[in-house]
Amino acid sequence: MLRLACLLGIAALVILIALFLDPNGSTAIVFSFIGNPLLALAVLLGLLWWWRTPRETL
Repeated sequence: MLRLACLLGIAALVILIALFLDPNGSTAIVFSFIGNPLLALAVLLGLLWWWRTPRETL
């Protein structure tokens, strides 16, 4: 699950880099409708993995 979260985060960053290199309307729309949800899903999966992973008690 953590690997999937990292992969989704990397995909969102690739789209963000494309927006940074060529700031026009089409890349902004792609980031808004594809990159941003990918990033949100990556954060959600990462938090779910962190919550489900057993931790040592001190």
